[in-house]
Amino acid sequence: MGHQFWLHLAGGAFLCYLGIKIAISKASENPARVQGQHLFGDYTSVFLLTLTNPMTIISFVGIFSGLGLTQANVGSVITLVLGVFIGSGIWRLILCFVVGLFKEVLKKQTLIWVNRLSGLIIFLFGIYSFWGLLH
Repeated sequence: MGHQFWLHLAGGAFLCYLGIKIAISKASENPARVQGQHLFGDYTSVFLLTLTNPMTIISFVGIFSGLGLTQANVGSVITLVLGVFIGSGIWRLILCFVVGLFKEVLKKQTLIWVNRLSGLIIFLFGIYSFWGLLH
């Protein structure tokens, strides 16, 4: 509890920075080269890379502190972590499936707008975290 102010401040600042960085990032002209032969292995490697990515961990710390989830009992923490873990896994499966269906339709300009929209949403989470400092 004693560090809640600093978690809100650092988490909000990081999310605002990350949102701006994503919003102004350029979409790739060429798709990534796939070297794997098995979808399960590809999915597992990307999932584990995402799970251990420091940016992912810091983003979730910022989101959790922005939502006021800095104090909880052990049961709610386990439920939250399992929910995020399972939700992330399901989200990755859905995202890969949908992108696979529409990969021919997704052009560079569409990806630029996806970056802008997702960056805006992350930025708004950062602002919401700052808003928590005022209350």
